[in-house]
Parts: sequence; structure tokens; C-alpha cells
Amino acid sequence: MKIKRNKLSNGSYLTVLHLEDVVSAYFLILSKSGPRFDPSDKAGLSHFVEHLFCKETEKFPIQNETLKGLEKLGVSTGAFSYQETNMYWSKSFSDDLLLVMDIQIDRFINPIFKKKDIDNEKKIVSEEIQVLNNNPESLIWEEWAKNVWQGSLLGRSYIGNFEERYK
Repeated sequence: MKIKRNKLSNGSYLTVLHLEDVVSAYFLILSKSGPRFDPSDKAGLSHFVEHLFCKETEKFPIQNETLKGLEKLGVSTGAFSYQETNMYWSKSFSDDLLLVMDIQIDRFINPIFKKKDIDNEKKIVSEEIQVLNNNPESLIWEEWAKNVWQGSLLGRSYIGNFEERYK
């Protein structure tokens, strides 16, 4: 395994792990964000924005055949938020990595925040909050963080609070 790490001019890091004879590739964008960095009156903001970064850009509008064709290429993408990180990931065949990187980087750098997407994501995030609050296996970790990190921004829910944010 070969590992290369480069500091970019904007202070971010690019890390490449190369495994010989592997036909798949993962691409990850990790951002230093999460409830620890959310404004105190906007718990869950970074989680909400994470949803919006998975939308279209001018270069790659939703109608774009490239985006429609990703699934046909076997590309999987997703994102998640946690206490100090938002992560955007893709898995593809190695041959498609440059295309996948182009799309994901453009989504991260040039997002379009359309009102219809914002309204739709509010509904989706509120559903996620309800699912979390109705799942004891997940909720226990929220309660654990609240107790361990009392008085700290790490003790806030990474997902946000439905009652405060989405009414």
C-alpha cells in the first residue's frame, strides 16, 4: 500500500491510498464541521447543510446524463455527519474515479441551494430526527454524548432538534 499526503494551498489535505490490483476506488471528502462547530443557536446546521451538498451544481445539474449514468456505472455515493465531521463518499470502479471526484468536488465547492431542495431536506431531516428518537439503539448514544459532554457543544445532537429547528 502506498500513501501520499499533500497539503493544499487552502490548508486542506489530500491523502491518497493506493492498493495494487484493486478494481474499486473510494473517494472521501471530510470536512471539519458538526455540532461542535455549529453556532450555539443552530444545532444541527452542519447536518442540514450536509444534505444540501449532495444536490446539483451548475456543472452537474440533476438532468445531466453524467449524474443519471452514475448508478449504471456501479457508483455508490453517500454522506453523513457526526460530532466533528461531515463526510461525503463515493465508491466506484477505479476507471471512473476521476469522473466521480470531479462531481463530488464540484458539489462541495459549488453547491446550488434551491428553495425547493431546502424545503425538501427540512422534511427529510425531520424524519431522520423522528427515526432517531424512536430507535433506542441510536438514541442511547445521543444520551451518552449529552451526559459525557455536559455543557460542551459536543453534547448537542449532531442531527439537530426537530422542536427547535423544523417547525
